[in-house]
Amino acid sequence: MRTFYTVPDAVIEVYRRGRPAARELFGGKIGLCGLMTPPISYGHLNTLGAELLFPEDGEVAVAPMAGNMDEAIRILRQPRDMRNSGKLPFYLDFQRRLEDAFPGEKCALIFKPEGPLTTAYLLRGMDFFTDFYDDPVTFKRMMDAIIDSLIEYHQMLADLNGKKLPAGSARIADDVAAMIPASLWPELVIPYWSRLFSALTDGKVSAHCEGLHPEQLPLLEELGLEFYDPSISPALTPELVSQHCRIPFAWLLPVFQVPQMSCDQVRQFVLRAAAAGASYLFYNISSLPTLQQPEKALAFVEAANQVKEHLAAGGTRQALPQE
Repeated sequence: MRTFYTVPDAVIEVYRRGRPAARELFGGKIGLCGLMTPPISYGHLNTLGAELLFPEDGEVAVAPMAGNMDEAIRILRQPRDMRNSGKLPFYLDFQRRLEDAFPGEKCALIFKPEGPLTTAYLLRGMDFFTDFYDDPVTFKRMMDAIIDSLIEYHQMLADLNGKKLPAGSARIADDVAAMIPASLWPELVIPYWSRLFSALTDGKVSAHCEGLHPEQLPLLEELGLEFYDPSISPALTPELVSQHCRIPFAWLLPVFQVPQMSCDQVRQFVLRAAAAGASYLFYNISSLPTLQQPEKALAFVEAANQVKEHLAAGGTRQALPQE
């Protein structure tokens, strides 16, 4: 994995060899993604000075970098040229290398920021969870500094793509918000999500937040979300999401469950989630178990198309077959 994240020639080879192999496995039934740099979720933190850690066999990580909240505020408020900070210049060159290797194709730069609460946790480590109780005033100053820095980072990314803020839509990924009790969301989550959304877009807003509990779901409506992605959320089911909020949502088939499932079970997963109210279903087919069992990915797509055709013809979710 380290090689994939750090060596452009390795990624170029993955695309050159992987695309024909994927077409052979799936035919035209599953579309292939476009060019992109290796996905890194800590781009903003890296431009602030956090070191990106590349395990030999795992995803990218970062280590906490602020020993206290005042230090975090100092880091966040320090003037910097984000475009030329951290590993961003390296990944901009990575992007150029991929586009040179595949003429006529645009390569997406995946050097993303995290959401406000996750950014605070990654700056402070486990101390984040007591910061608010230890010093609420300084905690709020830190969160305000995080929002200002995130807005600056998003603006820099928009500039790189020749775009301006506010954009037509915006999405926040903030898993650590799920660790904040529902009773504290009005003070510790909603104000910061709302402020960031307001800076990023005057249009539709959506959120990815793993690990929420049913009692937190109604709070999503207060943010005016158009869409919610719970991803891996063990305390939730599609039925619970539908019962506790009216926001359209996605439902994920976890890749680690697929090896133990039959094709019929994959189809039933899709049909049951759709019947329970899921607006979108997705499944990451880039993992080794998926590539070793392509028939299950095809079963997933077959069932999803069945749902799409049923609903387009005026059928109800309740009438979807479950077997």
